[in-house]
Amino acid sequence: MYRAYWIAWGVLLTLTIVMVALDQAGLPRGAFLAVVLSAMLIKATLIGFAVICLVESYLWRSNTALTFSVILAALLADSRMEPE
Repeated sequence: MYRAYWIAWGVLLTLTIVMVALDQAGLPRGAFLAVVLSAMLIKATLIGFAVICLVESYLWRSNTALTFSVILAALLADSRMEPE
């Protein structure tokens, strides 16, 4: 049952280490911001999914995961739209 949480924790730790290493690497500002913002988005998604999984029962997890993915996709699609 806790395997998914350990995997999520490992991914979060890896992303944090990558972010710290990139801070020391001296990348151009645009590339650094793109990578760090992508890593932060992935981390926020994993944390949100882990919280949902902790509070939901086992039978609801698949529906919750699907709903979370749809809401996240809608938010991301909305944020990329051009203002009129």
